[in-house]
Formats: sequence, structure tokens, C-alpha cells
Amino acid sequence: MLEPYELLSFRIYHFDFYRFSSQNEWREAGFDEALSDSGGVCLIEWPEMAGATLPSPDLRITLEHLEQRDDESTTQRLAHIQAQGHWAHLWLNQLHLFLRSGPQEGVSLRPA
Repeated sequence: MLEPYELLSFRIYHFDFYRFSSQNEWREAGFDEALSDSGGVCLIEWPEMAGATLPSPDLRITLEHLEQRDDESTTQRLAHIQAQGHWAHLWLNQLHLFLRSGPQEGVSLRPA
């Protein structure tokens, strides 16, 4: 499944590989064209369903559900972000500075 989103300065391609039955199904569906779009950002859910056939990611974001206490009504998730490559490290540093600049609604920063 592919959901494209057009923004003012770039495109976002959201892939969900959850229902794939073969490692090359993303190529057979024509997704390799979107992955090679230099003006786009690709977000891939369930990349492990493509095995080792995907190119290496610039950023790997893993979400962890935190245990919810009985007195809490909201679900909390912890995002682990790993940067691979020069541009990904620059972006991650900018994100870190932004989060350190002051409170962001619904977001808290924990050291690694």
C-alpha cells in the first residue's frame, strides 16, 4: 500500500509493507520509483517484510509502547531514532535542538 502526500517543498510517500507475502513485492508494485525520488521522503512501516531488498534507510525510527498504569488514560510511545549518513545526522541534530528549545506539546526528550 502506498499513500503519497504532496507538500509545498517535497513529497512524502508512506508505505505499509505489513501484508506483503514476498520480499520483492514492493518492487513488483512499482515502489522502487518512489524510493528513488530525490525530492521525496519515504516512510516505510514494516520494512522487515521486504527483507534485505530495500536500500539502507537514512533514519530508522522504532516505536516502543510503554506500559500504561491503571491511573493513566493516554497511551505513551517511546521513539528510538537512529541516523545513518551525513544528512540524517544533521537532521537529527536539528530535531534535538528543537526539542531542547522548550516544551513541545505531547513530546518529552529522554537521553539515550
